[in-house]
Amino acid sequence: MKFQSLLLTFACYCTVACGVQPKGEVQGPDDGQGGDLGQGGEAVVDPPLDSPLGGMSADARESGSRDAATPEIKPDGSNPTSSNQDAQPVALQGDGVFVAVGHGGRRLSSCDDGATWSHEVKVNDSDADHATWSGMGLAYGHGVFVALYGWGVPTASLFRSEDGVAWQQTFGVSQTGSTATSITFGDGAFLAVADRSKAHISNDLGMNWKTVQWGGDAPVLRRLVYAKGKFIAFGDNGRVVVSSDRGATWKNLSLPQGCLGRFDTAVAAGNDFILGVGRGGGCRSDDGGTTWIPVTAPNIPGTMIWTGHDFYATGLRESYRSPDGATWVTQKHSLEQNTWVSSVAVSDKGTFVGVDENGDRFFRSVDGRVWKRVVASTGTIITALAFGRLQTGKVCK
Repeated sequence: MKFQSLLLTFACYCTVACGVQPKGEVQGPDDGQGGDLGQGGEAVVDPPLDSPLGGMSADARESGSRDAATPEIKPDGSNPTSSNQDAQPVALQGDGVFVAVGHGGRRLSSCDDGATWSHEVKVNDSDADHATWSGMGLAYGHGVFVALYGWGVPTASLFRSEDGVAWQQTFGVSQTGSTATSITFGDGAFLAVADRSKAHISNDLGMNWKTVQWGGDAPVLRRLVYAKGKFIAFGDNGRVVVSSDRGATWKNLSLPQGCLGRFDTAVAAGNDFILGVGRGGGCRSDDGGTTWIPVTAPNIPGTMIWTGHDFYATGLRESYRSPDGATWVTQKHSLEQNTWVSSVAVSDKGTFVGVDENGDRFFRSVDGRVWKRVVASTGTIITALAFGRLQTGKVCK
């Protein structure tokens, strides 16, 4: 049963660290509590690789993934939260595309602002979350989508697309030795975290990947954001690590006791804020992760995104919005009782798309409150959504 599978997946991902919750801030890597973890060994993976999905056309169908849908990247590929001025892309003028990624190697896209979904690709019909083709993430940057697969087995893989329809495998499956967790884009680079202390990095829009490993038997990293020129990864038991050099080296950050467990559900970045939510509320940083403070936040059961104006999420009967992660507006949404949008993305036109808690029913909204079901095939659980604008001259069809 898909809902039960999703609950098991959520329970597996969210190992909550317990502790008392005093208020206050804590210093990061320069306060004597963190330290440089070093670069470790590196390995270059030579793409492309042969695979069941490599080079498949639009006639195959479907996709999804959880935390990578966080739209901290503008549709033109730029990042409004970054303080790094090195990469300033020209605004892209190609078609706007929504993409979804899910279990069973599933991918699909919408070329009409979320009204219909097609171009499905999949390997199998399995909803297994510990498998080679479990959907683990989706990121967009500079006109390119990159999908991440493989959790619980050492066969992580990465696929790239310049139109959301045709995909090319550029990393994995058998070479990686990695179990994937999350992916994002920032400062011109795609970066995926894997295992306990490993990152896969691409500086050429997902074509080639370099693997960096820097630590040993530490808590698993689960979620990843890019903000203020830094990649920041969040793991079990309050673990947080940060890289300021595109993943080459990593440092530990420290959280106050009041923030432990508050990154177990979702993390998003926007407007100079990084916000985590979990049991007990939220935790926020406005300086790129150096200091953190606990904040009041609603009980958000699924994905949280930055819309370009505010943080946004939905629950069983309500949607939640906040400009700063500390003050929230709650509104009733139009979904039927006991239905909520577990994964969500928003376009540069302000159109929201989402999938329900079973992961295979698609919805569309122009305001994030009134939702209508749209045309899409049912299938394996969708785990992530993303929107992006294609490179000038590229067409989604």
